[in-house]
Order: sequence, then structure tokens, then C-alpha cells
Amino acid sequence: MLIDAVEQRPGLWNQKLPIQKRSPCVRQELWDEVFNNLGFKDVAWMKSRWSYLRDCYSKARKKMKSYVRSGSGAKAGHPQKSPFRFYSRMQFLDEPAQEMPCIIT
Repeated sequence: MLIDAVEQRPGLWNQKLPIQKRSPCVRQELWDEVFNNLGFKDVAWMKSRWSYLRDCYSKARKKMKSYVRSGSGAKAGHPQKSPFRFYSRMQFLDEPAQEMPCIIT
């Protein structure tokens, strides 16, 4: 599956890696590797499919983290289930997005 193949290659999704591990040349080699392993019809289609999945995940994540107004009837502390069926499978994308705590002196 495309999601698993991309997850195994952090150079395609992890922005916290050093630039040497995610340079355009390295990324192209990684995409070629995924293409050869999965046998998609062409690399451009595979990349566009990944872009679509990533965008759907981002939209679902944003919707799930949206503010629930007081008195809206939603139960506090019970996150709603995402309608995006690969949501739980793609949560590895949140790893590099975690911010470091800020220390103010």
C-alpha cells in the first residue's frame, strides 16, 4: 500500500530530517523505489495520489481539532471519529509537526 511505502521512507514526508536526506535527488530516488515496489502505472499518478491522501488527512485532522463551542451539545473529551478512512493509518505525519516547547525567560 502506498501509505506504508511512504511511511517507510521518511525522506518523503519528514521535514525535520537534514536536507541531505530529503534533497530533490534523494526524494526522486525514494519515489522511484516506491514506484518499482508497488507497480503503479506511472510516477506522476502515484505522486498525485499521495498528495491527495495527504491533503485529505490534513483536512480531516484540522476538522477533528477544530474548536467545539460551549453549549454545542458535543461531549467534551470525546473526539469525533474522522470520516477519512485512512486517518489512523496516516497519523505518522503528525510526528514532525509536533512543536518543541518554548521557554520564555
